[in-house]
Amino acid sequence: MADILIYTVGDRVHGMGHVVRCLALADALVSLGHTVMFATQHETAGFDRIRRSSYRVVDYAPDDLTWVMRSTRYQACIVDVENGPDRIMLNAARRFSKVVVIGGSGYVMKDREAIREIADLFIAQTLLPNDADVTGAEYIVIDTKYARCTPNPGGHILISMGGSDPHNMTAAVLDALTGTEDWALTIVNGPASESTAGFIESETVRVIHAPDSLAPYLDGAALFIGALGMSAFEAAAAGVPAILTAWSADHERTAQELERRGCAVSIGVWDNFNGDALRASAKDILGSDIHWSEMSRAGKMLVDGKGAGRVAQFVARLVAGESVMVADTHAERVIHAEATVRASRKGKRDKS
Repeated sequence: MADILIYTVGDRVHGMGHVVRCLALADALVSLGHTVMFATQHETAGFDRIRRSSYRVVDYAPDDLTWVMRSTRYQACIVDVENGPDRIMLNAARRFSKVVVIGGSGYVMKDREAIREIADLFIAQTLLPNDADVTGAEYIVIDTKYARCTPNPGGHILISMGGSDPHNMTAAVLDALTGTEDWALTIVNGPASESTAGFIESETVRVIHAPDSLAPYLDGAALFIGALGMSAFEAAAAGVPAILTAWSADHERTAQELERRGCAVSIGVWDNFNGDALRASAKDILGSDIHWSEMSRAGKMLVDGKGAGRVAQFVARLVAGESVMVADTHAERVIHAEATVRASRKGKRDKS
């Protein structure tokens, strides 16, 4: 069994999805007998969240790459950061025998060519076509407990704009819903959100700040209103129909794909938010038992909550030196991830 280091960041800029899914992946790797440690940026919500877990974590300044040199006993490194690692970080990470990169849903990797040249395995957490080695709904890394949630068409509406809510959309959604229907609302403030005050609890509004998981609040929920991110996939696994806004055009494309798959409604990018459209979508979903049930079933069929285990198996095989053959159904091609990267490196060495 191997010692594996995970470098990830969660803060107001990066959100918290990277950290949350890496913790789920760490649990899956540990279940296979591996040892996992974390490295992250200091003075961040992500650092605080990892410290509350069972894993050891060491924090560093944003541009400090000494976490690579101080972790030489680890056989593999997993990197999961917003827009992906750059070439400098990847070259530093080559001190490890194996390097795995995880990309998120709804954003472009800033140096995809460097990832292809340097990393041993690229895992993309998206439903959209891409050139990753491992991608698709069956490989979405979330905690298995989301799949055990039981949605309730008569339950509450959960509002959560991710770990940071950089555009203060929670307040906009609350304004749009307040006073229109007798709906019970649960507002979750993310740990990196600056909107920690100003939401007043009442008979119909409950406010939760910085929980370690959305699972207790998706359990029994009728509807999820949030921003495209890992929480959208968590809601799908929980069988809770979703209404999704987006931080960018890339995020919106993924939200639209979730709508096409039948488990969500996309209401566009945040700066075009329309409260009337949100209310209409909520009434449409909650006003029809058949529609609600179809969306709930579509979510659970799309994301089964077992993705962390599947991804951990790929990482374990790579670390063990086995061939990693990956079927990419989106691009309708087969990639031999390890052989492709090694051939590329060999060609570069031969030319030098």
